[in-house]
Amino acid sequence: MPPRPKVPFTLHPALRLRANLDVPNASRAALSPDGSLAVVTRLDSGHGGAIDLRPRADAPAERSLPAPPQGWWDSVSWSRDGARWAAAAEFWGDGGVRRGRVVVGERGRAEPLVALDVPRGGPITINHQSQSAPLVALSPDGARVAWRAVVDERPALTVVDVARGAAETRPLPDGDQDLFAHAWGGDGALYTVASYLGERGGAARWSPDGAAPERRWDWAAGCAAATARDGVWALGLGGVVWRVGAGPGGAFVPAKEARLARARALRERATHRWDVGYLDHLVGFIADDRRSFTWETNTPRARWGPLPEAMEGARGFDTEFLWECAFAEAVGDDAALVSDGLSVALLRDRGDTLARATLLEDVERCSPRARRIVGLTAAGGAVGVLWKKSATHTTLSLFDLDPSAV
Repeated sequence: MPPRPKVPFTLHPALRLRANLDVPNASRAALSPDGSLAVVTRLDSGHGGAIDLRPRADAPAERSLPAPPQGWWDSVSWSRDGARWAAAAEFWGDGGVRRGRVVVGERGRAEPLVALDVPRGGPITINHQSQSAPLVALSPDGARVAWRAVVDERPALTVVDVARGAAETRPLPDGDQDLFAHAWGGDGALYTVASYLGERGGAARWSPDGAAPERRWDWAAGCAAATARDGVWALGLGGVVWRVGAGPGGAFVPAKEARLARARALRERATHRWDVGYLDHLVGFIADDRRSFTWETNTPRARWGPLPEAMEGARGFDTEFLWECAFAEAVGDDAALVSDGLSVALLRDRGDTLARATLLEDVERCSPRARRIVGLTAAGGAVGVLWKKSATHTTLSLFDLDPSAV
């Protein structure tokens, strides 16, 4: 009998398995550029858990940060050099009021640099997403932290100045829609991504003080974000990937045949009645060109069509992803890793085209129902895939990625 595979996935030659780590109750994992690892755990009750900080991915935790009483950790973020980390928690405070907390620490330092209570977080998912984008993002230089919040039922942004130990929270203007993700761009600016297409949706670059958007790309909607060289990747919604920043714009690049081939391949795997019906619908939907991009829905300004409109400073590309993606990670300056829960793909910006390679695939699954992949992280040439070995057991598989082999 042949030996059992170490992971239940097929792997591209560019991806080499380094180790499998048992990480019970893990909800997120974050690799740092210097090789350290943060693992966020959350108990089945929804409260409790901890963040374990490991000096190396395969080493025991050198520090464990318990969640606040009656609270839980949401996410953790590293600075570009791995020297600083920022963690975000939510908890139920006095009087049953839900609050947020941002903690910033430094490697080799016992006491946190900053620990501030902030407005409650604003996690949000859509349709087939398994979890929201991380609520906390540490700037590449480790000087600022951005937290997605809710104030009086309106989305808000909290920006923490680490040196001053102070936070500024600003609710978004009335009408701003569905703030799903945020990330610091390679240009040092803060970007947000919404799932709504319109004048108060899409992707936005914020002023240095976080007071207001200084530029917006109305059609560049998404529900995940990742750092890019001159801006961000905005993606995860409807299979569309946007490269947003200071570069030139371009016409949207469709990928109907690739999407149709992917849907048909997944349909061939399907046996469960729900999967069969769902994938039959997708095959027909794509084949008949029924997809429409609608801007400013239900307003006098509404526009719609089969393709998004071109925008200066943004390029849009279609992909084979057929449902919403929760996970996106930057790889170098011009690439990103994206997962839809069945596969992990490497996307590379080639100017007027988007190169795509599948690095990992779960060939035993065919739909967003009962996916195994529940997290993704990448840094310093390493990739971590968090997946469910069983209903109660979580594994983090660490890989070395050789981009030159893709």
